[in-house]
Amino acid sequence: NLIAIMKRLTVALLLALSISVSASAQKVRIGAYVPEESGIPGAARDFLETRLMAATTQAGMGASDFTQFFISVKGLEVEKYIVPGAPTKYKSFTELNFYVIDAFSKRVFDKETINEEAIGNSPEKAYIQAVRNITSSNAKLQNLLASANTKIMEYYNKFGSNIIAEAKSIAKAGEYEKALLYLTNIPENCTYFQEAQKTILNVYQMKIDGEGQKLLAKARAV
Repeated sequence: NLIAIMKRLTVALLLALSISVSASAQKVRIGAYVPEESGIPGAARDFLETRLMAATTQAGMGASDFTQFFISVKGLEVEKYIVPGAPTKYKSFTELNFYVIDAFSKRVFDKETINEEAIGNSPEKAYIQAVRNITSSNAKLQNLLASANTKIMEYYNKFGSNIIAEAKSIAKAGEYEKALLYLTNIPENCTYFQEAQKTILNVYQMKIDGEGQKLLAKARAV
């Protein structure tokens, strides 16, 4: 019958949502994303994104697929001028502002500015070369990742209980999607992660039960 089908679907969903936590690492996974609106020339965006991915891997925080947290950047060419002599070359002074962001809540957990300069055969090439000067082992970049990891863990360890309680309250009011968004904000390795995962399953169960009752009522009304 309809209820039995809904129960089987529930079991399948619960199994699909089961998530195991690595006890060995106390670091969040951080992805890398350099958007078109970053101010970085197109020729350098992919390069810099690859460098950022390498930096997170070097820090033991690399992510091979989608992750809640990511490092991004905005570039600003502070100054440029023609270098005296022939052939004509240009020098670019570039400011790169890096951010570690929560993709769900849009919260910026930490940021760092790195200044670079380079010379090229054109203003754009000088800018691109300045961007290419950023290495995955850059000390400021590695410090940013370490600091962001600490701040992310501190935030969710401090407020995780409140977030879960709020999600439960929202779910009881029937706002299941909003409740699930709150719960999925809590990262792996946080003290409250396992509790959040259990609550996610409970909220999904509430959602499926509610939908099942609506379908049953509709079927009986025919």
